[in-house]
Amino acid sequence: MKYVVLNENTLGYLFEYKTLLMLGVLAGSVLKGGFDWKNGPIIIGELDKKNLRSATQKDFNFFRVSSKGHIS
Repeated sequence: MKYVVLNENTLGYLFEYKTLLMLGVLAGSVLKGGFDWKNGPIIIGELDKKNLRSATQKDFNFFRVSSKGHIS
């Protein structure tokens, strides 16, 4: 599973659903305009792909999500 940060405001993981690339939201920064995990996954479009980057341990810490068993 690939963990990513979208627009520097949302931490999540990528997965495919049929022909769509989706982001399962783990946490979002309300102050920075991030997505809320309670609203479910979001579709990643071509423009969004430019604003994705791999998540780091610092990102998991910032969003207060445990990385145990997910990233090393």
